[in-house]
Amino acid sequence: MIRTALIVSTLLLLPGFTAQDQSSRSGSLETELVIEKSFNVKAGEKLAIETADAEISVQTSSGISEATVEVYLSGRDMERARRYFESMNFDVRQSSVGISVTSENPPRRLRDWYERGQARIRVQILIPEVFNIDIKTSDGDVALDDVTGITSVRSSDGDLRLSSISGSMILLQSSDGDIIGEKLTGKEIRVNTSDGDILLDSATGESVDIRTSDGNIVVENISGRSEASTSDGDILIGDASGLSIALRSSDGDIAVKRLMSENADISTSDGEVYVEHSESNLNATTGDGDIVVAVIEAREFTARAGDGNITIRVPTGVGADLNLRGERVNIASSHDFNGTLAKRTASGSINGGGPVFRITSSEGTVLISN
Repeated sequence: MIRTALIVSTLLLLPGFTAQDQSSRSGSLETELVIEKSFNVKAGEKLAIETADAEISVQTSSGISEATVEVYLSGRDMERARRYFESMNFDVRQSSVGISVTSENPPRRLRDWYERGQARIRVQILIPEVFNIDIKTSDGDVALDDVTGITSVRSSDGDLRLSSISGSMILLQSSDGDIIGEKLTGKEIRVNTSDGDILLDSATGESVDIRTSDGNIVVENISGRSEASTSDGDILIGDASGLSIALRSSDGDIAVKRLMSENADISTSDGEVYVEHSESNLNATTGDGDIVVAVIEAREFTARAGDGNITIRVPTGVGADLNLRGERVNIASSHDFNGTLAKRTASGSINGGGPVFRITSSEGTVLISN
């Protein structure tokens, strides 16, 4: 069964980190503002961040010419937290190309203490909306506001939460975390996580590549020469358009609401394939699961199932040539069929003929319905 428990409303951007007063208490953690700097900048400059252990929030605003950087330190034992922070040698500076924020890895003995939740570092930045972004963090979440520019965000262990990103190149990567975004628009878009879900409102580009090794992929709108793949999870797509799309899962279901790409290739080794509306040249394959496709406009169509049923819904009056094989083959009487129909095979045409439907199930039923 298609697991519809993944709610597309999760695509809405989660709020970023909230700025706090210079000194406050949150539960048992005391918080201090330890670095505060401002710089005059120009649109199109670059923000470069490379930190070891920090949560990062980047907010943007149009029409401003100043960048601000604030670093907050929270801890249960503030004296020890300050020693931890000082060991990282945080550096915030301006160069000819923009703003840089860097830190070093703390000693192992202090890092163990930090990872037990004894301290927290947050970097909060405000920059112009038109800015190039290069963020690397070893351990921490990243929140990024609307931005236009070349964007690269990488976290070894943390979630990425993004608003609308536009630029010639967009790279979003987490080794162990979820990636949640609103609108991605660029020439080349790469979204990758090794262990986490990817949830996007839209991804539009000449080339779009979305991958997770262990997680689900949910994209409301995807357009371009696109590919989405997961080794262990479901893929749910709202509207798919553009030159081509390839959707692949090793162990999960694949569902598409509106498939309008010129060419589409959908495959899962162990799961179901469901397309609610197809206007594409389509190749659909599953090793162990059902395939259900509603054809709105007849195009070349190949479907193969190893151990599952295949149901193709064709509107009355839409023509196609048929080459069907299965444990049992049926064609709805509402279609004008001309050809040879046997228990396990069918060859001929419906509604005057048209593009070829090659449908095969090794151990399941093949049905042409309406």
